[in-house]
Amino acid sequence: MTTKSISQDKKPLQLESGLPADIQKKIKRIESAESITQAENTAQQLLSLLKNEGYLFASLDSIWESNAHYHIQLYTGNKLIWGNIDADSLSTAVLQKSFQKAQYKTARWEELSNWKKSIEDFYASNGAPDTQLQITPKLASAQQVDLQIRVEQGAYYVFDTLKVISNGKLNIKKSFFQKYIGIEKGDEFSTEKMELIQDRLKQLAFLQLEEEPSVSLKNEKAYVELKLKKRKANQLDGMLGLMPSENANGSTDYTLTGHILLDIYNPLMTGKHFKLDWQQPDKSSQQLEVLYEHPVFLKKEKLDLEGFLSFQKNDTIFFNANRGLALHYRVSGKKKIGLFMDWESSQSYLDEREEDETTELLDSDYRWIKLGVQYAYNNLDDPFLPKKGSHLLLKMGLGQKELHSLSEEEKLLVENVNPLQSEMSLQYQSYRKLGKTSILKLAFNSSSLFGDQILQNDLYRIGGLKTLRGFDEQSLWVSSYLISTAEAQFFMQNNSYVFLFNDFAWLHDQAVRKESWLANGFGAGISLQSEIGIFQLVYSLGWQEDVPINLQNAKIHFGYRARF
Repeated sequence: MTTKSISQDKKPLQLESGLPADIQKKIKRIESAESITQAENTAQQLLSLLKNEGYLFASLDSIWESNAHYHIQLYTGNKLIWGNIDADSLSTAVLQKSFQKAQYKTARWEELSNWKKSIEDFYASNGAPDTQLQITPKLASAQQVDLQIRVEQGAYYVFDTLKVISNGKLNIKKSFFQKYIGIEKGDEFSTEKMELIQDRLKQLAFLQLEEEPSVSLKNEKAYVELKLKKRKANQLDGMLGLMPSENANGSTDYTLTGHILLDIYNPLMTGKHFKLDWQQPDKSSQQLEVLYEHPVFLKKEKLDLEGFLSFQKNDTIFFNANRGLALHYRVSGKKKIGLFMDWESSQSYLDEREEDETTELLDSDYRWIKLGVQYAYNNLDDPFLPKKGSHLLLKMGLGQKELHSLSEEEKLLVENVNPLQSEMSLQYQSYRKLGKTSILKLAFNSSSLFGDQILQNDLYRIGGLKTLRGFDEQSLWVSSYLISTAEAQFFMQNNSYVFLFNDFAWLHDQAVRKESWLANGFGAGISLQSEIGIFQLVYSLGWQEDVPINLQNAKIHFGYRARF
């Protein structure tokens, strides 16, 4: 029986029944209370702790107020373990998933609700979402509690009609769309597949889901309704930059650098993706990358195909070419695992070296065939302008590298002309709200080469808007880098925003400098959206160890992105 009274005097709480030793260790002390209601809240917290530590049938007997204390009388009971399970109507697979690891271990009350949800989810994902479930704990002995599980399985449903509602033409073939979202008429209904539909549609840049997918169940058939709209996803992106350089007479000249991106989604209405990216970071170098993505490559499998070509030319040092193929398996709407093969070759332009440079091998023609695995996770709310969620991409590759066209002097420097070389890269970014109109972007970008013969023409070329802002495009040559980014975005109307950023980097060069050093880029910018495209202006400064900040070396980038 519980007795209540109203009081505003702060009084100590007194437990009339002791707590078990293992529970006492988890409680610092019993505090005082200002009212009987507050004392009841404390009692309920104690009960919750007891039930989740094995005292499954603990209860509150009474609570009352005296002149000096608030008094709590609890019934604790014995600490119990899960015993036998009476569940003839459940399959072995369900039992193993829900109970096997917990049987004959401490009985925790919160596990009951978790198990109930696990079983209901199992039936909902296997065509029977209306299944009714009841789990009843029964005391079998002083230390053991058994479970009685009764299941009343509901009707079995299959997918029937997929209805798409849109204000205009979506320009996508029905056959591809059904394969992509993973359901066809007659398939077993599954709540997991309904969640998959939403996750998969978020990955399509050229379509936007206006509302969550809805489903109606009738006459053992499931009718799915999607409300979609076409989105401008194709991009033509141009960027101009001014790169300062000092002449022999001490004056400063500026070199115009350029970047053009053509990004085409859904050609031929089958969800494919084509990307062409050309860049001239300085007057003597050029880079070209071509990417092709083919979703649902095989009709009955969750496989996506990706191919790419990459060419990089430096007039005075090398010409690199890289080709690759990858197969991605869609584990879920957010996760992918994949296998890839890259074939990279390099032609060095350094035909002769001075005698004092023959103490080590700096450059060589080579061929490197690399096999690897990768994992991707993506739950960003928007592919173009994310404001919530995260994205992760992890790649690891290993292959044999073959060195070619070595001089007699160079052969003396190389113990193995066919060394093993590996590469690992990690990209991560997350977005979270700072306020109603502000977003914090946190990012982590890292790549490393591992091997005995890492050459100058192997090195990553980083710096600029894509990697480390505040530095000239591809001006830093490294064999490993780790860049952490913090960027605060403050939004205005029409998704326009101003931003402040800081890119902090650890850099290492194993081929030439043989050392590690720190660098940092920081600055501010503005991104303006309009009916004709997106304009962006970025001002940034950078410093490296032993190199002070120089305002004359500030980088100003102006860009325009047309979306159609």
